[in-house]
Amino acid sequence: EAQKPAEKIIGEKGKLFDLAASIGEKLIHHFGGGKAHVTLPMPEGLKGKDVLVIYINDKGFCEILNHTVEKVGADSYIKFTTSHFSTFAVVDKEEAEALIKAQNNAHVKELMQNGKFKVTTTKTSKKSVKVTVTAKNNKTLISDIKTMGYTVKYQFYRSTKKTSGYKLLKTKTTNTFTNTKGIKGTKYYYKARVLVYDGKKLVAKSALGQCSYGVRT
Repeated sequence: EAQKPAEKIIGEKGKLFDLAASIGEKLIHHFGGGKAHVTLPMPEGLKGKDVLVIYINDKGFCEILNHTVEKVGADSYIKFTTSHFSTFAVVDKEEAEALIKAQNNAHVKELMQNGKFKVTTTKTSKKSVKVTVTAKNNKTLISDIKTMGYTVKYQFYRSTKKTSGYKLLKTKTTNTFTNTKGIKGTKYYYKARVLVYDGKKLVAKSALGQCSYGVRT
């Protein structure tokens, strides 16, 4: 059941491998920082084809692993390393690649749609304004998206009016921006948003969030 979301990716030719090590009756899945070197036979239906080795997590999402193919006589074997034992699959690269990308894009869009972000300002020791964006309801949201191979960027905006006139100040790959420029005595309001890219392609973005700490002069 855990692999159901990956069913189309595995396809008719793909092969599932559920790996575990045992010490006595105890099953070992994690190696405490170590790695296992795994050799699997090439599935019959994939012989002579380009393949992918994928790890399928407990929600059915796929992660592509680096691998090599070695021939021994007439037989082919797939080799890869892993820091844990779980469910893996060997699949047809041509069929699976686009499906994995579509699955990941849909997953990222869902994460961003359900994610809530907090934008705050603080004063630095030099009285500049530091704007910070954080994920409010999912602390690992950004790191999870980056682990999937996506690039996360942050856009910071400013206006002298609270409800309109916001102009882009900076786009960064870090979640903070320090604004050092402004006219003395002028009140400034800040907003920010989070964007997720697959290479140069924009996959998802958050709403433009108003700074919860309000105005800075």
